[in-house]
Amino acid sequence: MLFAQASDGPGSISRAEAEMLFRIKDATLGSDNAPEWKTLFVQAVGNHLMAHNLYHPLARERAANLDAFMTDTNPSVGGFLSRMDPVRGFGYVFSKREIVDEDAAIAADRAIDSSEEAWLKAEINADAKRDPLEEALLAFVAEESGTVVKP
Repeated sequence: MLFAQASDGPGSISRAEAEMLFRIKDATLGSDNAPEWKTLFVQAVGNHLMAHNLYHPLARERAANLDAFMTDTNPSVGGFLSRMDPVRGFGYVFSKREIVDEDAAIAADRAIDSSEEAWLKAEINADAKRDPLEEALLAFVAEESGTVVKP
């Protein structure tokens, strides 16, 4: 369910989903949980903090433009070509695109920024005590991102 196409962040864990995982963790501490729970919690919250995801949902306006383009049934080659990219025009289709350094983008997403660190500290300090799952999460974040978060 966490990585489902219709979730908040398809292919990655959203902030809301990560917060839900913290609530589930707090509610089930000390219970007879499945052995896989620790791995799921740590890796899913780690995914929220460090995952690189190229998926970005379309803005409402862009989706409306694309819908209008697809539903226009007037036969006209000129009209078709002018509508190929309703926002930027036909020339954009054949223009050079910005080259993105994927390695740099992945490294930037893997790094823990100040807002992510503040969020993680707030989640861990919410109940004023550190538990083994939070310790495992902090170790995972330090290993994967190189950032040591000290709540």
